[in-house]
Amino acid sequence: MSPVLQLTNASPINTSSVAGSIDFYNNTGGTGTSTVYYNGTSQQVYANSTSSLDNSPQTYQYLQLTGSGTKTIDAGTLTVGSDLTSSATTVLFSTNNTTAIIGGNWTNSSGLTQGSGNFTVSGSLTNNSGGTLNLGSGNLSIATNYTNNVGGIYTQSTGTTYFNGSGAQALVDNSTTGTLFKAVGFNGGGTSTMSAGTNNINFAVAPTGILTMSNSSKLVAGSSSAAYLTLKSDTTGTATVANIPSGCSITGFVTVERFVQGNKTFDALTNRWVGRNYRLLSSPVNEGVDLSGNYPCSLNYLGAKTIITNCTSTYATTGGNPSLYLYNEHYTPSNATFTSGNFIGVTNISNSIASGTITTTDAVNGSAKVYAGGGFMLYFRGDNITHLAGSPNKTTYPYVAPESVTFSATGNLNQGSYSVVSWTGSAGLLYTTSNAGNAAIRGYNLVGNPYPSSIDWSTFSSSSPSAPIYGNNVNPTIYILNPSTSNYDSYNAVTGIATGSASKIIPSGQGFFVQANAASPTLTFNENAKSNTVVTGSNLLMGSPAAQSAYNSFMKLDLVKDAANSDEIVIGFNSSSTTKYDPNIDAEFLPGLGSSESFAGISSDSVQTTVKWLPFPKNASMQVLRLYVSVRTTGTYTIQRTAFEAIPSIYDVWLLDKYKKDSLDIRNNTSYAFDVALSDSASFGSNRFEVIIRQNPALGVHLLSFAASKVTGGSQIVWTTENEENYTNFTVERSDDGGTNFTVLGGCASSSTGTYSFLDKNPPIAPDMYRLKIVDLNGNISYSNIVTLNYGNLKPLAANNINIYPNPSTSILNLAIDQTNGTGIPGRSAYQNTTNVGAVNAGYDIQIISITGAVVKSAVSTTASWQANVSTLTPGTYVIKVVNNMDKSLVGKSTFIKM
Repeated sequence: MSPVLQLTNASPINTSSVAGSIDFYNNTGGTGTSTVYYNGTSQQVYANSTSSLDNSPQTYQYLQLTGSGTKTIDAGTLTVGSDLTSSATTVLFSTNNTTAIIGGNWTNSSGLTQGSGNFTVSGSLTNNSGGTLNLGSGNLSIATNYTNNVGGIYTQSTGTTYFNGSGAQALVDNSTTGTLFKAVGFNGGGTSTMSAGTNNINFAVAPTGILTMSNSSKLVAGSSSAAYLTLKSDTTGTATVANIPSGCSITGFVTVERFVQGNKTFDALTNRWVGRNYRLLSSPVNEGVDLSGNYPCSLNYLGAKTIITNCTSTYATTGGNPSLYLYNEHYTPSNATFTSGNFIGVTNISNSIASGTITTTDAVNGSAKVYAGGGFMLYFRGDNITHLAGSPNKTTYPYVAPESVTFSATGNLNQGSYSVVSWTGSAGLLYTTSNAGNAAIRGYNLVGNPYPSSIDWSTFSSSSPSAPIYGNNVNPTIYILNPSTSNYDSYNAVTGIATGSASKIIPSGQGFFVQANAASPTLTFNENAKSNTVVTGSNLLMGSPAAQSAYNSFMKLDLVKDAANSDEIVIGFNSSSTTKYDPNIDAEFLPGLGSSESFAGISSDSVQTTVKWLPFPKNASMQVLRLYVSVRTTGTYTIQRTAFEAIPSIYDVWLLDKYKKDSLDIRNNTSYAFDVALSDSASFGSNRFEVIIRQNPALGVHLLSFAASKVTGGSQIVWTTENEENYTNFTVERSDDGGTNFTVLGGCASSSTGTYSFLDKNPPIAPDMYRLKIVDLNGNISYSNIVTLNYGNLKPLAANNINIYPNPSTSILNLAIDQTNGTGIPGRSAYQNTTNVGAVNAGYDIQIISITGAVVKSAVSTTASWQANVSTLTPGTYVIKVVNNMDKSLVGKSTFIKM
């Protein structure tokens, strides 16, 4: 069917009166005032007699899209010399690699689905009610203003929205849904200013998104008190602000989110809720420059979302021991209290945001500040809304599982260069040389990633001041607290070797330790240290902690000849494993076909294995695994440690070379080179190398004190320890039979706090003996000293007329009954004395009752004396109850101890 109307370089025409199809041929629009309209619910729009609006380059001076039909731009270039407008019923669909160029303003009141092509708007873009911008993988560039009005919806797939104007650009969002950028760039050299609009909705960058700056562009993201831009964070990642070049800037307050993963999985191995543990953190924003030229950070945002104990903040908190800490290695380590060691408790974060001043338990630095690049430690219990009261709750054992929390820090975005300032106010890092008590930890400083982006520690240099990260007199290793294992994982910038879940990429908001090695140490972060890598999964150390597996402690050793010839084995450690070959968890070694090296571990029953799991050694014993080495040529080989995962620090691991009478500390060294001579059978085979693992007594848990005292609520048991790890368990036991038998009262898993307590709410009336049972990683059991609380003589439980002897008793127990019952008339009960009826003695009902209330023995006696053999009773405290059978009145009630 031929078109009803054809236009070629046509004059302005409104086609609403034309029925049927319209074919536009190369319509340039004529003069600058030319306008082409098309509309109608049934009218089809064609270009060059095809079914698309744009199947070859088309140019319109003005283009207004009306009607309910779908206008498709397909594999070409659509150029509008001036303005593009659309009505609410129109759908513009872009497919393939289509380019659209709008020379004027774009007013959208319809739906748009963008494909892979790029859209450029030389003027402003206004998204009105009914307007839905569904931006695809192509980019959208806007040269002047952007407005998203009420009813407008802005979504973005994988492309980037660019604000590329050379002049001022106003970015306003009046909608109720906001504008969420997956990626956004400011590259035109002008100044883009954000505002919240009528509904006070912020602009945001998605958790996997990135914000870039270039060409001396400026972004005003907020005011000095309000933020109009939020960098989002969730389980998928945290929004990134890329390297901000010289001449570019982001000013005004910005809100930076930091997702912290809670976990409702209970780890039976460590007896704790996964996710409830210490985290090392840092702030990505600051509160402005102070009088010293430094940039303090407010910590108020922590109290807004999570529970912080023993700390005053703008938000509700609870009492107890501190759960927010700074670090100062100057002091001699001590676990006497929560704040007597190197971790300094923070007791007040409610001070002025503008100053960033906080209050600590430090006697010298009671008033302090955390500056950009500084780190702090938080014991994470979940949010500050749920499970704050009742039992179990978040502060009293047994605890509840922590919820996930998204922190929101608002302030000036950290950008540019920062030289770390100690929280004590000293320039540079702390380094102590005068305190002999802390020689073993000299030089450690808790710092943090200052930026709202990941940083790459592999860019660290201790020799080049121009390096992205420069540490003068600082070692190249970082130590990150792994929330899954509660151990410190490390990464070394020189070797590139990481342990555990550490890596060279440090996510936004992550704190970590560095070690100074000489006087006047400094650490400087620069913008080019940033990495656009969005950290997710198991390496997101502040999130996604997983339950500790029973099979996650292992190392990998690789026998290497050259890059093309190697053989790897795995040696794992698990308390339930055996030294013999176990086909369920071990892997038997299979020789390669033509391989030049063979490497295996040898089980205690002489099976060669490529994967061998061993039990952790107990106490002073050690675990030994022989290695098998076979090569085809004489030469130099290397045993390389390629992985060392979650092996607790209490264990030393050594590689022993019996042929050379040499050894290597595998935990702290990564390779061992050795020579093999085929003419000397002792230089290879199954008798040269051994792996030895043993406990380091200095790193084992040590009980420093154990005591008990009488308090209003019962017996208070308190103990202090050192070197306890997350695998240490404590159990309080009590004996009320002179120490013959102990019963379990309760206990807790270690939280690495050093001080613990337990309240016995119902101590029996007896000399109560208490002791502490300590169980380590592989089930080793040790006991504390015994402490005794005496709650007085064994007084009768009721006014009575009975006497028990001997007390305590081991076999024969005697009972004597006063038959006067306090009346002065022998043989008569109080009832008989009142009524003057009944026999002289109707007998007595006698019961022996355990401390739990169970009747363990009963008898009837018609005489005033009774004897029983109690040798078969379990040692403990018992009650004897005597009732007169005539009137069922209580004659007496008393206790005795069975030894």
